[in-house]
Amino acid sequence: MAGFAAVMAAMFWPADRAMLLSLTGERSHGLFLSEEEWHGLYFGERRIGHGMTRLREEGGRLHVEQGLHLRLLIAGQARRIDNRLRLALAPDLGLQELDFEAEVSGMGISARGRLENGRLVATVSLGPEALRFEYPVPARLVLEPLLLRRLAREDLSAGRRYRTEVFDPRSLAQKEIEIEVVALEALPGPSGLRPAVHLRRQQSGIVLDTWIDGEGRVLREESSLGLRSLREDRSTAEAEPESLPELDSAALQGLLPALPGAP
Repeated sequence: MAGFAAVMAAMFWPADRAMLLSLTGERSHGLFLSEEEWHGLYFGERRIGHGMTRLREEGGRLHVEQGLHLRLLIAGQARRIDNRLRLALAPDLGLQELDFEAEVSGMGISARGRLENGRLVATVSLGPEALRFEYPVPARLVLEPLLLRRLAREDLSAGRRYRTEVFDPRSLAQKEIEIEVVALEALPGPSGLRPAVHLRRQQSGIVLDTWIDGEGRVLREESSLGLRSLREDRSTAEAEPESLPELDSAALQGLLPALPGAP
C-alpha cells in the first residue's frame, strides 16, 4: 500500500514542485550499509588533496566519519589543511556524539560533545584554551551521504526535483536544499563506461553538479568554482599533489563550502 501511494504521488505531484524526501519509512529500510568512499580533489586540472566518507553500524548505532586533506598555496606559502568529523547516531538518526578536529599548518581546533537533554554539550579547544558550549540540535539528522543513498531509491527521471533539510556540521543547524535530476549519463571508469545519474543543486550560493551510481554513491562532483571530486581507490586518492595551485583567502573561503568535511 505504501508503495502504491508513492507511485501515485509521483504521478500526480505538480511538475513545478519539489517532492519532500524522508529518511524514514519503507524506502529507507536497509539503507545504511557499512562502507567507505575515497575521492581525489582537484582544482581545475591540479590535484589538491582527497576526501573520505566512512559509514559503519556498530553497537546499534550508525557511525559517520568524513575526512578532508588539502595542500594549497596561499599568499605564496604551502599550507596543509586536515579535517576529520565523526558522528554517532541513534537508530532513529538522533545525534548522540560529535567529534571534530581541524588543523591548518600546525594550528588546531577540536570539538567534542554528546547529546544531553536534547542539546549538544561540547568542549571546544583552540590551542591551550578550552570552552564549554551548548547547542540545540534537530531531533533527527539528515546527512548528505545518507540523503544521496535515499535519493537513489526514488524516481530519477530527468526533470524530477526533490527537497529536504540537511544537517550542516559547520553551523550545527538544518539547511533546506533542493536537488534536480538533470539526466542519466555515462561516465568513464576503470573498465569502461558506467551509468550515472546527474544531479544539480545549490549550496551556500555554489552550484554543485553530482553524479551518483545506482546505490547513491558519489562518482564525480563539480562546483561552479572549479573544484572537482572524483571517486578513486584509496591509494590513488591519497597520492600527494605534484604541484599546488595558488589561492587567495577569498577564493579559499568560497571553495570550502563545496568540500565534504570542511570547517
